Amino acid sequence: MSEERRQHRHHLIDVAAGILAGRHVGADQDVTTADLNIHYLAPVVEGPARAEATVVRAGKRLIVTAVDVTDVARNRLAARSTLSFAVLDRR
Repeated sequence: MSEERRQHRHHLIDVAAGILAGRHVGADQDVTTADLNIHYLAPVVEGPARAEATVVRAGKRLIVTAVDVTDVARNRLAARSTLSFAVLDRR
């Protein structure tokens, strides 16, 4: 897999999880990625790629999510990842 494709998949995962994590905090809070772990399982050959994010645990200071990326054309799991988000109070 090319570095450019790897970066696109990384971005897709981070954005999908970040949007979901952001829905679990108050209006006076924000989230930032604290940890990201990606297991690349197969290339996305034809595309498109679909990211599905779920919350594993939403605490007061840390939100843990999981994201699966699927090659839609082949209905094949392409990547599985876990992310942790720190919950920050806005200044």
